[in-house]
Amino acid sequence: GCYMLISTGITHKQKNVSICNKLLDTKSRDVCYLVIVASMQDNMQDLSVCGQIKGLGDKNACYSSVAVKKKNRTICKSLVDESYQDHCYWIFAINTQNITMCATLKNSDSCYSNIVVGYVKDPKICDRIKDQNYREHCYDVAIGIAKI
Repeated sequence: GCYMLISTGITHKQKNVSICNKLLDTKSRDVCYLVIVASMQDNMQDLSVCGQIKGLGDKNACYSSVAVKKKNRTICKSLVDESYQDHCYWIFAINTQNITMCATLKNSDSCYSNIVVGYVKDPKICDRIKDQNYREHCYDVAIGIAKI
């Protein structure tokens, strides 16, 4: 509630984990930790803050954020659950426009498509997509016919 809004505003400025520790609600505390990690400079991001997050989804978001900001995909290995590791690698590949890495992922079509939609309007990337619907939409976005 109100304390959460105030605490995230304060932690964003002070980057003080101790304020998050005072929150009783687990979800609020997790979000507070995420705010701290997101507000840290790239070279100052601390994985120990991610380790304090209880919710698997929020923990995944934290590790993914740090991996992208530090340009270090091995951080994704810190996640215990394989599906969260895969998701971390997927986010990393998209945000770093790493087409080679997309090829190694289970959801490679989505990875390629998201790179074209969000970053590089290159129809050659769409050639790699196996699913016809994904590929056609990708081409449409790449050449500017479709809206994102």
